[in-house]
Amino acid sequence: MNNEDYFDTDLGRYYLVKRPGNLLVVFLNGEDSFSTYDVFKPIIDVLDSSVGFLAIDKIGAGHSDNPQHDYSAVDEVNSINKMINNMNPEKVIFVAHSAGGIRSILLANQMDNVVGFVGIEPTTLQVISDPELQKEYFKHSPKDMEKFIKNQLNKNYPADLAAKVMKTATDKDEETTDQDMGRIQKSFENIDWQKLPVLPKKVESVVIAEEFRKNEYADSEYHTSKYTFVALGSNHYIQIEEPIKVSKVLNELVAKFKA
Repeated sequence: MNNEDYFDTDLGRYYLVKRPGNLLVVFLNGEDSFSTYDVFKPIIDVLDSSVGFLAIDKIGAGHSDNPQHDYSAVDEVNSINKMINNMNPEKVIFVAHSAGGIRSILLANQMDNVVGFVGIEPTTLQVISDPELQKEYFKHSPKDMEKFIKNQLNKNYPADLAAKVMKTATDKDEETTDQDMGRIQKSFENIDWQKLPVLPKKVESVVIAEEFRKNEYADSEYHTSKYTFVALGSNHYIQIEEPIKVSKVLNELVAKFKA
Protein backbone atom coordinates (compact mmCIF):
# COMPACT_ATOMS: atom_id res chain seq x y z
CA MET A 1 0.00 0.00 0.00
CA ASN A 2 1.28 3.46 -0.93
CA ASN A 3 1.15 6.05 1.83
CA GLU A 4 1.31 9.83 1.54
CA ASP A 5 3.29 11.45 4.33
CA TYR A 6 5.08 14.61 5.39
CA PHE A 7 8.47 15.17 6.98
CA ASP A 8 8.91 18.36 8.99
CA THR A 9 12.19 20.26 9.13
CA ASP A 10 13.14 23.83 10.06
CA LEU A 11 13.57 24.43 6.31
CA GLY A 12 9.98 23.42 5.62
CA ARG A 13 7.66 20.43 5.28
CA TYR A 14 8.56 17.76 2.73
CA TYR A 15 5.89 15.79 0.91
CA LEU A 16 6.58 12.14 0.19
CA VAL A 17 4.87 8.97 -0.93
CA LYS A 18 6.25 5.69 0.34
CA ARG A 19 5.91 1.94 0.65
CA PRO A 20 8.13 -0.04 3.03
CA GLY A 21 10.47 -2.77 1.84
CA ASN A 22 13.85 -4.29 2.64
CA LEU A 23 14.95 -3.14 -0.80
CA LEU A 24 14.01 0.53 -1.11
CA VAL A 25 13.99 2.47 -4.38
CA VAL A 26 14.36 6.20 -3.71
CA PHE A 27 13.13 8.57 -6.44
CA LEU A 28 14.60 12.09 -6.69
CA ASN A 29 13.63 14.81 -9.17
CA GLY A 30 15.83 17.58 -10.53
CA GLU A 31 15.48 21.35 -10.34
CA ASP A 32 11.91 21.59 -11.60
CA SER A 33 8.54 22.04 -9.89
CA PHE A 34 7.04 18.61 -10.62
CA SER A 35 5.90 16.26 -7.88
CA THR A 36 8.25 13.28 -7.90
CA TYR A 37 5.63 10.61 -7.27
CA ASP A 38 3.35 11.80 -10.05
CA VAL A 39 6.15 12.00 -12.63
CA PHE A 40 7.49 8.55 -11.74
CA LYS A 41 4.11 6.89 -11.10
CA PRO A 42 4.07 4.87 -14.37
CA ILE A 43 7.47 3.48 -13.36
CA ILE A 44 6.57 2.97 -9.68
CA ASP A 45 3.37 1.14 -10.61
CA VAL A 46 5.29 -1.69 -12.28
CA LEU A 47 7.77 -2.23 -9.45
CA ASP A 48 7.41 -5.61 -7.77
CA SER A 49 5.01 -5.23 -4.82
CA SER A 50 7.65 -6.63 -2.44
CA VAL A 51 9.99 -3.74 -3.26
CA GLY A 52 9.63 -0.56 -1.24
CA PHE A 53 9.90 2.94 -2.60
CA LEU A 54 10.22 6.51 -1.41
CA ALA A 55 9.34 9.43 -3.71
CA ILE A 56 10.37 12.79 -2.28
CA ASP A 57 9.40 16.28 -3.41
CA LYS A 58 12.42 18.44 -2.74
CA ILE A 59 11.93 21.76 -0.98
CA GLY A 60 10.38 24.21 -3.45
CA ALA A 61 8.82 21.56 -5.67
CA GLY A 62 5.59 19.62 -5.97
CA HIS A 63 3.64 19.52 -2.70
CA SER A 64 6.59 20.39 -0.43
CA ASP A 65 6.97 23.79 1.19
CA ASN A 66 9.06 26.55 -0.25
CA PRO A 67 12.24 27.18 1.75
CA GLN A 68 11.75 29.05 5.01
CA HIS A 69 15.34 30.34 5.03
CA ASP A 70 18.64 30.07 3.15
CA TYR A 71 20.04 26.55 2.95
CA SER A 72 22.65 24.40 1.26
CA ALA A 73 22.47 21.22 -0.80
CA VAL A 74 24.01 19.41 2.16
CA ASP A 75 21.17 20.61 4.43
CA GLU A 76 18.63 19.06 2.08
CA VAL A 77 20.62 15.86 1.67
CA ASN A 78 20.79 15.47 5.45
CA SER A 79 17.00 15.73 5.64
CA ILE A 80 16.54 13.17 2.86
CA ASN A 81 18.96 10.83 4.63
CA LYS A 82 16.76 10.95 7.74
CA MET A 83 13.65 10.14 5.65
CA ILE A 84 15.42 7.09 4.22
CA ASN A 85 16.71 5.93 7.60
CA ASN A 86 13.20 6.18 9.05
CA MET A 87 12.17 3.44 6.64
CA ASN A 88 15.01 1.16 7.83
CA PRO A 89 15.88 -0.45 4.48
CA GLU A 90 18.53 -3.13 4.09
CA LYS A 91 19.42 -1.99 0.56
CA VAL A 92 18.83 1.23 -1.35
CA ILE A 93 18.67 2.02 -5.07
CA PHE A 94 18.47 5.64 -6.19
CA VAL A 95 16.54 6.68 -9.29
CA ALA A 96 17.47 10.28 -9.99
CA HIS A 97 16.73 12.79 -12.71
CA SER A 98 19.07 15.68 -13.52
CA ALA A 99 20.28 17.44 -10.33
CA GLY A 100 18.78 14.58 -8.32
CA GLY A 101 21.95 12.77 -9.37
CA ILE A 102 24.07 15.18 -7.33
CA ARG A 103 21.90 14.56 -4.27
CA SER A 104 22.25 10.81 -4.87
CA ILE A 105 26.06 11.06 -4.93
CA LEU A 106 26.10 13.04 -1.68
CA LEU A 107 23.68 10.59 -0.06
CA ALA A 108 25.56 7.50 -1.27
CA ASN A 109 28.70 8.85 0.39
CA GLN A 110 26.83 9.17 3.70
CA MET A 111 25.27 5.70 3.58
CA ASP A 112 26.66 2.17 3.57
CA ASN A 113 23.62 0.31 2.15
CA VAL A 114 23.38 1.88 -1.34
CA VAL A 115 23.65 -0.90 -3.93
CA GLY A 116 22.34 0.68 -7.12
CA PHE A 117 21.82 3.90 -9.04
CA VAL A 118 19.74 4.69 -12.11
CA GLY A 119 20.49 8.19 -13.36
CA ILE A 120 18.27 9.83 -15.96
CA GLU A 121 20.47 12.51 -17.52
CA PRO A 122 22.08 13.20 -14.13
CA THR A 123 23.98 16.46 -13.74
CA THR A 124 27.77 16.27 -14.14
CA LEU A 125 30.63 18.60 -13.30
CA GLN A 126 31.51 18.62 -16.99
CA VAL A 127 28.16 20.03 -18.10
CA ILE A 128 28.35 22.66 -15.37
CA SER A 129 31.83 23.81 -16.40
CA ASP A 130 31.93 23.29 -20.20
CA PRO A 131 30.25 26.10 -22.20
CA GLU A 132 30.37 24.10 -25.45
CA LEU A 133 28.60 21.13 -23.90
CA GLN A 134 26.05 23.47 -22.37
CA LYS A 135 25.05 24.68 -25.85
CA GLU A 136 23.89 21.16 -26.72
CA TYR A 137 22.52 20.51 -23.24
CA PHE A 138 20.36 23.64 -23.33
CA LYS A 139 19.40 23.28 -27.00
CA HIS A 140 15.67 23.38 -26.19
CA SER A 141 14.11 26.70 -25.15
CA PRO A 142 11.94 26.67 -21.99
CA LYS A 143 8.86 27.10 -24.19
CA ASP A 144 9.86 24.17 -26.43
CA MET A 145 10.67 22.06 -23.38
CA GLU A 146 7.26 22.73 -21.85
CA LYS A 147 5.54 21.85 -25.13
CA PHE A 148 7.54 18.62 -25.39
CA ILE A 149 6.74 17.61 -21.82
CA LYS A 150 3.01 18.26 -22.28
CA ASN A 151 2.96 16.24 -25.52
CA GLN A 152 4.78 13.30 -23.95
CA LEU A 153 2.59 13.36 -20.85
CA ASN A 154 -0.51 13.26 -23.02
CA LYS A 155 0.98 10.44 -25.07
CA ASN A 156 2.34 8.22 -22.29
CA TYR A 157 0.32 8.97 -19.14
CA PRO A 158 -3.37 8.55 -18.28
CA ALA A 159 -5.20 11.82 -18.97
CA ASP A 160 -5.97 12.56 -15.31
CA LEU A 161 -2.36 11.96 -14.26
CA ALA A 162 -0.96 14.06 -17.12
CA ALA A 163 -3.21 16.94 -16.08
CA LYS A 164 -2.24 16.53 -12.42
CA VAL A 165 1.50 16.62 -13.20
CA MET A 166 1.18 19.94 -15.01
CA LYS A 167 -1.28 21.51 -12.55
CA THR A 168 0.90 20.71 -9.54
CA ALA A 169 3.95 22.25 -11.22
CA THR A 170 2.00 25.32 -12.37
CA ASP A 171 0.51 25.85 -8.91
CA LYS A 172 3.96 25.58 -7.31
CA ASP A 173 5.47 28.05 -9.79
CA GLU A 174 2.69 30.54 -9.08
CA GLU A 175 3.17 30.40 -5.31
CA THR A 176 6.98 30.61 -5.49
CA THR A 177 8.24 34.12 -4.81
CA ASP A 178 11.45 35.68 -6.10
CA GLN A 179 12.90 35.23 -2.61
CA ASP A 180 11.98 31.53 -2.65
CA MET A 181 13.57 31.06 -6.08
CA GLY A 182 16.70 32.88 -4.99
CA ARG A 183 17.10 30.54 -2.03
CA ILE A 184 16.54 27.45 -4.19
CA GLN A 185 19.06 28.57 -6.83
CA LYS A 186 21.61 29.58 -4.21
CA SER A 187 21.47 26.13 -2.59
CA PHE A 188 22.52 24.55 -5.89
CA GLU A 189 24.97 27.20 -7.02
CA ASN A 190 26.87 27.06 -3.71
CA ILE A 191 27.93 23.45 -4.22
CA ASP A 192 31.73 23.18 -4.24
CA TRP A 193 31.90 21.33 -7.55
CA GLN A 194 35.65 20.75 -7.38
CA LYS A 195 35.21 18.86 -4.11
CA LEU A 196 32.15 16.91 -5.17
CA PRO A 197 32.65 13.21 -4.37
CA VAL A 198 31.98 10.46 -6.89
CA LEU A 199 29.45 7.65 -6.72
CA PRO A 200 31.09 4.89 -4.63
CA LYS A 201 32.76 2.30 -6.85
CA LYS A 202 30.80 -0.60 -5.29
CA VAL A 203 27.46 0.87 -6.46
CA GLU A 204 26.03 -0.60 -9.65
CA SER A 205 25.39 2.42 -11.84
CA VAL A 206 23.17 2.74 -14.90
CA VAL A 207 22.98 6.07 -16.70
CA ILE A 208 20.13 6.67 -19.17
CA ALA A 209 20.78 9.61 -21.46
CA GLU A 210 20.74 10.90 -25.01
CA GLU A 211 23.40 9.34 -27.23
CA PHE A 212 25.47 12.54 -27.56
CA ARG A 213 26.25 12.44 -23.81
CA LYS A 214 27.83 8.97 -23.84
CA ASN A 215 31.44 10.21 -23.63
CA GLU A 216 30.55 12.75 -20.96
CA TYR A 217 29.21 10.04 -18.66
CA ALA A 218 32.06 7.62 -19.39
CA ASP A 219 34.34 10.08 -17.59
CA SER A 220 31.88 11.29 -14.97
CA GLU A 221 31.12 11.04 -11.26
CA TYR A 222 28.66 8.24 -12.05
CA HIS A 223 31.16 5.82 -13.62
CA THR A 224 31.72 3.00 -11.12
CA SER A 225 33.29 -0.45 -11.37
CA LYS A 226 29.84 -1.71 -12.44
CA TYR A 227 28.68 0.88 -14.95
CA THR A 228 26.29 0.74 -17.91
CA PHE A 229 25.25 3.48 -20.32
CA VAL A 230 21.83 3.23 -21.98
CA ALA A 231 21.26 5.57 -24.94
CA LEU A 232 17.61 6.60 -24.94
CA GLY A 233 15.33 9.51 -25.65
CA SER A 234 15.51 12.82 -27.48
CA ASN A 235 15.04 15.19 -24.57
CA HIS A 236 16.16 15.74 -20.98
CA TYR A 237 12.92 14.27 -19.57
CA ILE A 238 13.43 10.67 -20.66
CA GLN A 239 11.33 9.29 -17.78
CA ILE A 240 8.33 11.08 -19.32
CA GLU A 241 9.25 10.30 -22.93
CA GLU A 242 10.09 6.61 -22.41
CA PRO A 243 8.58 5.40 -19.10
CA ILE A 244 8.22 1.78 -20.26
CA LYS A 245 11.87 1.50 -21.31
CA VAL A 246 13.07 3.25 -18.15
CA SER A 247 10.96 0.81 -16.11
CA LYS A 248 12.63 -2.12 -17.84
CA VAL A 249 16.10 -0.81 -16.98
CA LEU A 250 15.13 -0.23 -13.35
CA ASN A 251 13.42 -3.61 -12.92
CA GLU A 252 16.47 -5.42 -14.32
CA LEU A 253 18.60 -3.72 -11.67
CA VAL A 254 16.06 -4.38 -8.92
CA ALA A 255 16.00 -8.09 -9.80
CA LYS A 256 19.71 -8.34 -8.96
CA PHE A 257 19.18 -7.16 -5.37
CA LYS A 258 15.68 -8.32 -4.53
CA ALA A 259 15.68 -10.95 -1.77
